[in-house]
Amino acid sequence: MKLTFDTLGFDFEFEPGKAYSPRGELTATTKDQSFGQSIDLKAAKSRNEFADEFALLYPDELEDVLELKRALGELYLHVKDELAIAKLKAEEADEEESEEAPVEEASDDVLELVRSETVLNDYVEAMAEVHEVAGDRHYMKLITLGALSAQLAPLPTGTVLGANVILTADSGRGKNFLCDAVASGLPAGWVYAFESASPKAFYYKASADPECFKHTWAYPNEAEATDMLVETLRPLLSSGHARHDTVDSGDDGANEARSLTIEGPITCVIPTVRNKLDGQLQTRMLVVDVADYEGRVQEHTAAFSKTLWASHAVDDQASMIDNWRSALGTLAGVRRVVLPVEDEDFKLTANIPHGARLWRNFCSLMLTNAWLQQHRRTVTTLENGERAVVVSADDYRVAYEVFKDAATRSLDNIGEKHVKILNALYELQTNDSRRVRDKGFSLRKIADKAGASINHELIRTQKGFLMNLGFVIEDDRGSLRLIEGVEPSAWGAGKSLNGFPDPDEITKRWAALKTPDKPDREMGSAQKPIGIEDSLSDDRLTTRLTKPELSGELSGEKTGVTPKEKPIGKPSKNGGGQVSGLSEENEPPGKSLLSASESGKGETELGSYRNL
Repeated sequence: MKLTFDTLGFDFEFEPGKAYSPRGELTATTKDQSFGQSIDLKAAKSRNEFADEFALLYPDELEDVLELKRALGELYLHVKDELAIAKLKAEEADEEESEEAPVEEASDDVLELVRSETVLNDYVEAMAEVHEVAGDRHYMKLITLGALSAQLAPLPTGTVLGANVILTADSGRGKNFLCDAVASGLPAGWVYAFESASPKAFYYKASADPECFKHTWAYPNEAEATDMLVETLRPLLSSGHARHDTVDSGDDGANEARSLTIEGPITCVIPTVRNKLDGQLQTRMLVVDVADYEGRVQEHTAAFSKTLWASHAVDDQASMIDNWRSALGTLAGVRRVVLPVEDEDFKLTANIPHGARLWRNFCSLMLTNAWLQQHRRTVTTLENGERAVVVSADDYRVAYEVFKDAATRSLDNIGEKHVKILNALYELQTNDSRRVRDKGFSLRKIADKAGASINHELIRTQKGFLMNLGFVIEDDRGSLRLIEGVEPSAWGAGKSLNGFPDPDEITKRWAALKTPDKPDREMGSAQKPIGIEDSLSDDRLTTRLTKPELSGELSGEKTGVTPKEKPIGKPSKNGGGQVSGLSEENEPPGKSLLSASESGKGETELGSYRNL
């Protein structure tokens, strides 16, 4: 790329050394002489050196060296503009090429993986089979939904969705093993695994590759890998982006301000042996206590032994993983997920201090399951032309059950092992007939009362946490007792998910709020998947979106509207709350957002969608 420019009697030819850089080779030509030299046009010092060298070599060609210096200043402004224009054109060309690039199609056998009615269970079982995971399916389901929730589009307000998880358990329980199993079947660009990081590592990585954290599941090996990233992760998990202002050396060596930006959205899972991380970070995440159980070691060692069998060595595990990666990748064509109705009672009613953040994480589990099941859900076109997957009551039920089975510690930060210790201590203290009530109980005695899964060493590691929560006190002999007046209600409340809508109630209420209408086309197994470009050329879909009388409505132009075709955004004649869509029949008033059958399948246009 060569740039030419003439001014003040000088003809310049400049060739950047790197793409769009003001550093390069410059040739200046007068009527009789030419002079070439490397130069940094942005730096005044470099321009002055060029002019002085020219004047030294050809004194008869310059009446005033200042003229050349002024000409070089004008050249810099010209080159700066030309480089900016060239860079913009190149970026636009890259975007067009990216948009026009054909989406890789997957075979029907591969696509059947995401057309199943039980995609979540199927994926978890497949990865458990590959890695010989013994039990722990409820934890794997939660980790999977959390990882895939990074693929959800942010809300129109810019608020990001996504379920973020802290996995806490004793060393050797298998936290990382579960995460590794889930990660193995996800498309490579969807996972960012790391073992350690400096405080600004994410910023510099994003500076080199701005796309690297978009729709990405961040998975550190241990909590220690995130200790220096807390100030980065907090805004990333809350708003989907983070910015760091710093000072770097410019091209001319002088200090200049610079902003480094990370663009998400991302979600995160943090395995740890700790009971508590940074307080503000922890409230943005679901806390999962990976509980121990009797016989676990025997199950885990037996599962490992299976990986040494000859039959296991010849299993085609790589193909299974590749097929799941390809199948999941086809789902990224639609990232918006919406509720089927405008239900004002769909909310968390429990008085939990971090309830809003908890509810967002919880709802993200529901939205992700709907996104994962998009071939079995209604896919609708919103008023702005964007396609969206519509949640069903079944998706809420899945989120409710997964949360209940794995993440209830998020409600009060008390894990199952803590409950057993406190219950044992309460029972000992209640039945104690000793007159001296201020004496505690030894760790071994508490462990014997708590059961086989609790030993005195575990109690030793957890007693500081329980003391900080204000449940127990330690005497001068190292024995423990409950603080006066503390009863099981203090550590048992919230485990029944009080305050969360009941799944049966949601099923009935959402069905009642939906307005029955004629069904739209079904998304059968023979149809191409969402995200495959060719599916947009389906004759039935194309006809509906390109009818002259409809295309005008979608673009906001005036058209001849027949009595049976009410324009988008116009209320019905009866003045009810319903906003009319593109239905060919008049619709009764109601709160439904959809004009689709209650079967929860098919594709339709939304007349209006109230931003969530």
